[in-house]
Amino acid sequence: MTDIIDAKILIVDDDPKARDFLENFFAKEKCDIRTASDGRKALLICGRFRPEVVLLDINMPVMDGLQVLKRIKAKFPKIEVIMTTGESSLEATRETHQHGAFTHIIKPIHLDKLGEVVRRALGKDKGFHTKSAKTQAKEDKQLLEHFHDESPATKIDALIAILNENGLVTEAELLDKINEVKGLK
Repeated sequence: MTDIIDAKILIVDDDPKARDFLENFFAKEKCDIRTASDGRKALLICGRFRPEVVLLDINMPVMDGLQVLKRIKAKFPKIEVIMTTGESSLEATRETHQHGAFTHIIKPIHLDKLGEVVRRALGKDKGFHTKSAKTQAKEDKQLLEHFHDESPATKIDALIAILNENGLVTEAELLDKINEVKGLK
């Protein structure tokens, strides 16, 4: 996965084992890494280090990941934030997506998936994002219109097929696409 060499990555997790695990992975990839054990430290590091990607645990004491996400996106909107969590809920996914999270990764973290997601966050993936978002949305909507008389479940199956053709997608992108499908008559 040598295409993330020199990427500036901040790892924020109150669990030292999780931080060490991720730090070791990115060190092998020759990334420029900083770590923080809480949200306040993460915000200070963001101000000095200016990471390209932040891996941010949702459940932390003092300042939770959602609060940190909001502050990062308010001060540094170009930083991509990937939320990590041991528990996933649709509500948490929606809320963090609304505040600018790139995606979620559920613990335990699989390194293959992590590498793919970070590469996408850095804009180095050649798949889904090669077309403009507007062009992609138009093509997907045209394809989905063929399913206008079908049940919502069939529409979702068609949507998943479209997304698989386009390569790996984030949960945030999937939620956007599902909302598009809900708008079809």
